[in-house]
Amino acid sequence: MDDDFSIYRLAKLKAVSDAIESGEGFFYRKVCRYISSKFSMGLNEVEKMPTTWVLQHYYEDDMDNADEDQYPEIIDSILLPEGSAEYEEKLSDWIDEGVEENRRELEKKGFKLVDGKKIKIENAKKAEEKKKVPEKDNVTIKDYSGIEED
Repeated sequence: MDDDFSIYRLAKLKAVSDAIESGEGFFYRKVCRYISSKFSMGLNEVEKMPTTWVLQHYYEDDMDNADEDQYPEIIDSILLPEGSAEYEEKLSDWIDEGVEENRRELEKKGFKLVDGKKIKIENAKKAEEKKKVPEKDNVTIKDYSGIEED
């Protein structure tokens, strides 16, 4: 047996390649392994079952771990194709809601975010004032060689 390209190495290379690509075949084999393990069935038995049955039980088991308030987001992730304008808008809204919720939670605990740092509310005004750049009146930029005041 040629040690450089043994059947084991080739199988491992194929597995790594499939994992990197994460195609439908890789995902389905992963689901089959999960179902086989979860329901104590032989992998060959699972692979003989109808694909829709296998996938349905996989997703139902996955939904057992989800909270009811996550259902709308899960439905959106199924119906809205990734990269679509609707998907991007929903994602943006979801991020904004999360940021706002985190801000409220911090304020309840007496903190505020300033430049990505958690600071006590009483110190936040000082931090915000430090980052303000004083405005200079009557300053114009003439060219790159210098600044000329009016």
